[in-house]
Amino acid sequence: MTVQRHHYQPLRSIRVLAVLASLCVVVTAGCADTRSKYFGEPVQQQSVSDIPIAQARAETLTLLISIYNMLSDKYDVGEWPAFTTTDQAALTAGLQCPEGYTSETYHLASSTRPLTEENWDQALQDVYELAKPYGFTSPEPYVHSKGNAAILVNPDNGAAIILSYVGITAVTIDTGCARGVGFDDWPDGTEPIPEYLRGSGRGSWATIEPEEWPTTTPDPSTGATP
Repeated sequence: MTVQRHHYQPLRSIRVLAVLASLCVVVTAGCADTRSKYFGEPVQQQSVSDIPIAQARAETLTLLISIYNMLSDKYDVGEWPAFTTTDQAALTAGLQCPEGYTSETYHLASSTRPLTEENWDQALQDVYELAKPYGFTSPEPYVHSKGNAAILVNPDNGAAIILSYVGITAVTIDTGCARGVGFDDWPDGTEPIPEYLRGSGRGSWATIEPEEWPTTTPDPSTGATP
């Protein structure tokens, strides 16, 4: 059972910072300082989840894989080649969790084909239908010069999903604030990632090379992990 601690937090600030943080992961691993340059110190998230970070990791990755599969099946965005030279996982920039809590961000792959202006709105709605049971609010647009993007936020723990397209389709998601420290008990919680998406993993955040993955993989027919 997920236990939430609720305190008031301005959602607009969280959304802006989460967008910036996620786009940093998409574009480059070296732009974490951009947040401070334009917005000052990271937002202090007060509402957190008391589940362990490994459990939050598993729930987050389960949702991410379901979004990938839905977009491929329904919107013909093609395959999702795993990143092998850039980090697939990072500690979340722009979201400062209370002491004893942490947040991890995941961006495992980009699709080989983009969404389109014609199917964008429906794709957003379908992503929302998948994310809603996890506590995410309806998507809000984030329009920028290089394509369309939208953000969905979970106000209970500060988690965010960014969906965007510009030549490719990209989905970035983070766990929100959960109990533990970054990458606690890794690779526990990464079991939902299928073999073909197991690339660089934590990359520059890892303490060993090559990346350590679980010995189990999801059943291709059901997506469930043995």
